[in-house]
Amino acid sequence: MRWNSRSLLFTSALMLPLGLAAYGPPQDGDSALKNPVPVNATTLAEGKQLFTKNCVSCHGPLGKGDGKAGAMLKPLPADLTDEEWKHGSTDGEIFAVIRDGAKGTPMRGFAGRMTSKELWTVLNYMRALGPAKGKS
Repeated sequence: MRWNSRSLLFTSALMLPLGLAAYGPPQDGDSALKNPVPVNATTLAEGKQLFTKNCVSCHGPLGKGDGKAGAMLKPLPADLTDEEWKHGSTDGEIFAVIRDGAKGTPMRGFAGRMTSKELWTVLNYMRALGPAKGKS
């Protein structure tokens, strides 16, 4: 298939309902994003599965930044149990980091590997690992 401006526009229009248009560098409004996924036993269990599959290798099973793969990274992965997080503490800011990655770190974004709902779900589980200060 030959790509032209019409096919790119059509493809982009198809992606909009999937939420893919929101991906990119964190925006000023990211801190105001509200988490649509409720925190309950079901979503925390789903979040734990997603965290185990996607995050444990770097952040470790308890989110302390002590995963086996993370030991080789510079800077080391964040300790998600800390009271303050360098890249933001609101749900929207954390969502943006999980979605887009963190500039100047090995943390790559998961926008292409998880849906928006999955990103929010793993965020809820991460909150359960440590202090929930700054949640909004």
